[in-house]
Amino acid sequence: MSSESISTVVVYADYVRVFSYFDDWLDAFNQAAGFDVTAINAVDGNAREVLRKAVQVAELVVLLHSMTGDTTKYLESLTSILQQRRGRLLAFVGNEVNLPGSPISAKREILGRISPDFIATQLPLEAGQFLFGDLASSKVLELPHALNPDKYVPGSSRDE
Repeated sequence: MSSESISTVVVYADYVRVFSYFDDWLDAFNQAAGFDVTAINAVDGNAREVLRKAVQVAELVVLLHSMTGDTTKYLESLTSILQQRRGRLLAFVGNEVNLPGSPISAKREILGRISPDFIATQLPLEAGQFLFGDLASSKVLELPHALNPDKYVPGSSRDE
């Protein structure tokens, strides 16, 4: 680990295969120079204990789209641990629409409890600020999909 690397915990829920925007941001963090990543799958039985230790030393904790996309149940079980984190928290919001099992109100409620420093939206910034601006202690960030160039090649017709 380089002394200039940011100690980063990336939390995700691996319960479906394959949604590019769930997986590509995990790949992007794992491959990015400057991040010393500990990836934690919230679905794993030992995720709470691993996360409890990791957030005590991490400078940055990232919650990927899968933590709020189709359900918030994986995030709900980690709320008290995330409230005790040492570093900053970046929360990506998945499925920024009202779904029958995962309405925006549930996402807002859990985000309000964990108080993220930054909330990442794939919506236009104005819409993301409208939905989540009161919940981010620092700011809402407009971020694009993280299409993995190893899987998505412009002009390619291959299916993966």
